Amino acid sequence: MTDLTEIVSSRNEEGERTAYLGEASFGSIDALVAEVPELLEPDAATELARHVNNFARGGEYVLIEDPAEFAERYRAQLESEDPSQPWREGVMRLSDFGVPDFDEITTPRHDGETLVYFAEDRATGLAYRASASLSGLAEPSYEPVPLDDYEPAE
Repeated sequence: MTDLTEIVSSRNEEGERTAYLGEASFGSIDALVAEVPELLEPDAATELARHVNNFARGGEYVLIEDPAEFAERYRAQLESEDPSQPWREGVMRLSDFGVPDFDEITTPRHDGETLVYFAEDRATGLAYRASASLSGLAEPSYEPVPLDDYEPAE
């Protein structure tokens, strides 16, 4: 059995998203899963999500593996922002967007025949819900997690 943590997401010499397992390289999630079908097991959802996300979005989105840690960082960022400051172009503030329902953000999992995971947009810090059919992993959909208005503590 393959140690799934030994699969490394990266880019090849041409800059294309790739996964490596030892000396073998895989240029698509389908090729990787064909070689390592254990990735389709429910208890491998986090490893599978990591590689689906890499092939779909590369470094633009990072897999949320620890929802509590994500919530803690998000809240800390909100608290560090000055809500009395007006919106400014080019300045990214989470308070300008809102607050997700952190209970909705979960670790990667199978929901029937669908892989569901959450990823953070590195540019904005916002969370996205991603899903992909286990038979169509190359085309995950990413939807922003709904946000409520931010109400700063008094």
